[in-house]
Amino acid sequence: MFDPRHGEHAEFVPLLKWLYDHPRTSMVMGGRTYQVEMSHLPKYWDVLVELKRRRKLSMIDDDVVDAEEGRLKAAVSNTDFDDAHIVALVCASGCVIVASHDKRADPYLKDKSLYPKNQSPPSIYRLARHEDLLQDERIVSLRNTVTRDPVAAMRAIRADRLRKK
Repeated sequence: MFDPRHGEHAEFVPLLKWLYDHPRTSMVMGGRTYQVEMSHLPKYWDVLVELKRRRKLSMIDDDVVDAEEGRLKAAVSNTDFDDAHIVALVCASGCVIVASHDKRADPYLKDKSLYPKNQSPPSIYRLARHEDLLQDERIVSLRNTVTRDPVAAMRAIRADRLRKK
């Protein structure tokens, strides 16, 4: 999504423009599984730092996301459900748009039974033609936000992993 050299980057340009240019939008990040995944992708750390500097990255409480992830894993026994942390992040934050290339997660992202009673599943942005999702009405007050350095935990995870080798 952030890498201009990626073949599908152009599909995400409208979303990225909205994220960077609109005064009330932000990307959400949280949960230890997400941090471990991102610790494998240091090329994106500078992007996260820049988003945080611009107040475009909302950090969601790891403990809340991790608790949601545990609840979801207990509720869904399908081995294809390997992105419980993404659904958990949506549940914990209340975000209403998810940007993803991965269609395998769609059935779970769209399953109303996985969300709290007062929360609807998110819309999924995947293609430039989904630009109609980028509306002020879809900007929400996020829940469970915390203040922390988005890269510090990933650096610690990476350093720990290298020490264990």
